[in-house]
Amino acid sequence: MSVGPGFAVEIPIFNQNKGKIARAEAELEQATRKYEAIRQNIILQVKQAYTRYVSAGEEFELWDNGIVPSLETAVERAQKSHAAGEVSYFSVLVAEKKLVEARMRHAELAANLRRSAAELNYSIGKRMI
Repeated sequence: MSVGPGFAVEIPIFNQNKGKIARAEAELEQATRKYEAIRQNIILQVKQAYTRYVSAGEEFELWDNGIVPSLETAVERAQKSHAAGEVSYFSVLVAEKKLVEARMRHAELAANLRRSAAELNYSIGKRMI
């Protein structure tokens, strides 16, 4: 359509840009699905990191409050029994070896707990623990 000299305007009567609208809607749908997939992946990562953190904390507490103190008590008993002449020094050495191994495991569990806390903080996106 032309109106006056040098003025031309297209009137979109038949082509109402349906192709571009459909494409934009498809791109929006695709972006929405991608967003939801990423969102679900983040939720899964946080849940897994939290589960690892809880598990590491429980195992650390078990060794910290149960196993290591009981082995320390066993070493003290073995030393007293050896001093009283009831057992050989070999029994004391075996008890001390078990205690050293337990303390090493305890240190590994402490490192694992810190590592899992760092993973959880990373998954959440800020320092929570």
